[in-house]
Amino acid sequence: MTKRKMSRRDFLNLTWGALAALTVTEMAVVGLRFLSPRVTEGEFGGTFNIGHYDQYPPGSVTPVEAGRFYLTRLADGGILAIYRRCTHLGCAVPYDQASGSFV
Repeated sequence: MTKRKMSRRDFLNLTWGALAALTVTEMAVVGLRFLSPRVTEGEFGGTFNIGHYDQYPPGSVTPVEAGRFYLTRLADGGILAIYRRCTHLGCAVPYDQASGSFV
């Protein structure tokens, strides 16, 4: 059996093929991770145990540190969770107790 010497062209074709296969594999993994749902508990989009809603008086705004959101009890008794970051540029949105509004 004679050993065939690998030409430069064969080596470059093998290298480019391996790099293309690696790129396609990496893109597939990233795409699947992007499309798969994240199961989070205690984080944004997760579930929180914040107690019974009766402990929040109507018209109150309570920060929930673990979830980075404000829990707002509306005057009609409804509850609203407000994220602390602006969806436009990601700026922090603090609540001013003195004026009773988000700044």
